[in-house]
Amino acid sequence: MFRFFHKIIITSFTTILCLLASVQFVSADIAIIIDDVGYRSSDARLLNLPAEITLSILPNTPFGKNIANRAVAEGREIMLHLPMESSSGIKQEPGTILSTMTAEQIKQTLKLALDDFPHISGVNNHMGSKLTQLVQPLESIMSVLKQRDLYFVDSRTSKSSQALSVALSHGLTAHRRHVFLDNEIDQVAINRQLNKVLKMATKQQNVIAIGHPHPETIAVLEAFFAKYTANAIMLRRVSELQTKPYQTFASNTQVK
Repeated sequence: MFRFFHKIIITSFTTILCLLASVQFVSADIAIIIDDVGYRSSDARLLNLPAEITLSILPNTPFGKNIANRAVAEGREIMLHLPMESSSGIKQEPGTILSTMTAEQIKQTLKLALDDFPHISGVNNHMGSKLTQLVQPLESIMSVLKQRDLYFVDSRTSKSSQALSVALSHGLTAHRRHVFLDNEIDQVAINRQLNKVLKMATKQQNVIAIGHPHPETIAVLEAFFAKYTANAIMLRRVSELQTKPYQTFASNTQVK
């Protein structure tokens, strides 16, 4: 038992040291997006984090509009976290874009969600491991986003996603997710993923990390930003990221 806890302590301490070291060499813009916002009143705790962290709000959730309005009033950037069809058979949420929809149904579903959040700056996909592989429905989505001058972030829930390339072909400002912070909901693991983000940011690239409003994720970010300012790690809103030629990073993909 002693060896077990000793290993945890050493691992945590090592992770912290790596974070400390990595912060000194960050030279790229970093964006952190928190997805799945709106289901719980406790998601409002995210408003205690730096204003540069972008919140992605799910439509048709009990607390989404309230948190979105509070975030906008504080000058924060919000996104629409658009539900898209998954290949895993997970029960679809209200407002999910499905592969069986016509182009007009897709556009209408998207417009209804966008109209609920008039102050959003962009969109990323919620789930979507099936839909983001299909060019035709993506064409319908991107045409609406182009009309409204919104950016798109491919959450990369599938390695075969076509979402980024379709977005770029429509002339959208578009990016992709590089790291999921909390595939493993454990503070040591989340710290490890945050360290991965910082290491990527030594390679002169935009780096986008996505997390979720788990208490563990929020606790890690609160502890980190109690020590460092957003500017210390070049933290930016997604809309502030420079558009650079798309390059592939090794990344962990969560199929949803």
